[in-house]
Amino acid sequence: EAMAGAEPGDRAGALATPWAAAVRPTDQAKAIHYTKAAGDRALEQLAPDEAMRWYAQALDMLDSVGEGNTRQRVEVFIGLGDAEYQCGVAVNREHLLEAGRLAIELDEQGLLEAAIFANARGWGSDIGAVDEERVAMLRSALDRNRDPDDPQRARLLALLASEIYYADREERFVVAHEAVATARRSGDRRAFAGALYGAVIAVRCPETLPQRRAYIDEAVRLLDELQVPGFAFDVYAQRSLAALEAADLTTYLQGREQARAMLEKVPLASGRWVETFHDATQKTLEGNVVAAERLAEAALQIGLDVGQPDAFAIYAAQLTNVRLHQGRWKEWIPGIEQAIAERPSFTVYRPVLAWSHARAGDEAVADALLDELVNEGYAVLRKDNAWTTGMAGWVEAAYLRGRRDVCETLRAAMLPYADQLVTTQITIQSPVAHYLGRLDHLAEQYDDAEAWYTQALRIAEGMESPLLVAYTHSAWAELAADRGDAARARELADAALAPAVEGGYGYIERDARAVLARLG
Repeated sequence: EAMAGAEPGDRAGALATPWAAAVRPTDQAKAIHYTKAAGDRALEQLAPDEAMRWYAQALDMLDSVGEGNTRQRVEVFIGLGDAEYQCGVAVNREHLLEAGRLAIELDEQGLLEAAIFANARGWGSDIGAVDEERVAMLRSALDRNRDPDDPQRARLLALLASEIYYADREERFVVAHEAVATARRSGDRRAFAGALYGAVIAVRCPETLPQRRAYIDEAVRLLDELQVPGFAFDVYAQRSLAALEAADLTTYLQGREQARAMLEKVPLASGRWVETFHDATQKTLEGNVVAAERLAEAALQIGLDVGQPDAFAIYAAQLTNVRLHQGRWKEWIPGIEQAIAERPSFTVYRPVLAWSHARAGDEAVADALLDELVNEGYAVLRKDNAWTTGMAGWVEAAYLRGRRDVCETLRAAMLPYADQLVTTQITIQSPVAHYLGRLDHLAEQYDDAEAWYTQALRIAEGMESPLLVAYTHSAWAELAADRGDAARARELADAALAPAVEGGYGYIERDARAVLARLG
């Protein structure tokens, strides 16, 4: 102990063991001190499993002492919760919430903020839901810290903005931009990078794509200076996803590689889950829907093992996407209806349901859902990262049911995003231009439809996606057939059919064969 001094470093574990074995009550404080120090050291050295054991032992000793050092208990809970998060132990949420509650009792703002930051996944707590306890603790911390130039306030604001993603749209936009402005004023580079990242998460929707890409590029430029692999993983992951929306294949693939490299440096259990379901998305883009389904199943298992609350929701979304591409939506309609019942705030599933019923030939149900869309003033779809996917669903349902009455409104809504790819960031569909082509085809504006399909094909080819190329070839074949250009229709249908048969793209194959049958 004399050799180690006040900062025992690597000797903490060697000191913790004998002190923990001591029997005198006066020795218990030293035992707790060194056991916690051993946990802190293990956490610093990226050994969260070892840290978790030390912190659990420290907590047991604190329990045996009974009433005592509450501050030390909070510190142990924070370390334990952090280690549990990295190892994928779901109870970390409860330990960190308890740490926050105790910190409030102690009036220790620094500990409260530490507990809050440790209890954050980085992109919201649960898809389609809001963790009200976490949000309440964030609001409490912000009420206690009103310094407009404090970097910690900036970090709290950024985290709150991401946590209320499925709540009030106006509030999360205001909070996100306040976080960035506060961080800029503070001059704190770490807080600034965190605020930029939090704002990217909070304002995800198609109209903010240029701003989000600018924010995330600015955060990337700070990463070498910050040297925080876990945070860098999150930033690079968002860089790749924004590039996916923008149909920028080079940056998408680069971001994916950078995220993988960061994950090798830090043992984040949740990171393995995130990487695996993003691998499934990439395989869908590449047209390998069999591999995509296999990876989605693997991600589900990892997510359940590490206690992710939305592991099944993400799996369900990816499986729905795979079944679409396989042409098997009819068998998946009960699953879509279940998703609507379980996550009503995740509004994308209503147009997906309309599309699936239209594909299944359930005309009355599809028409009823489209009538609801019209009667509710087209305001039934949240403007979030799934908005383009929902709009694509309404377009396809309208096209399949011949509903020209909705064309003008849907076209006007989608037109500003014609150069984007339709994606929820975990699912893949055709470019927005493809669906604008469907609308103009339905409205018999054939020249405009041709122009949109030309743009959609260019984007699909640029993304090197045989699946998306085949979708546009198939839709374009229908247009050519309706225009009476049999040779062009046959050429396009043949171009769609071959990859559809090889890749197992059920609806594309069916539609291409239908065109060829019409031509005789």
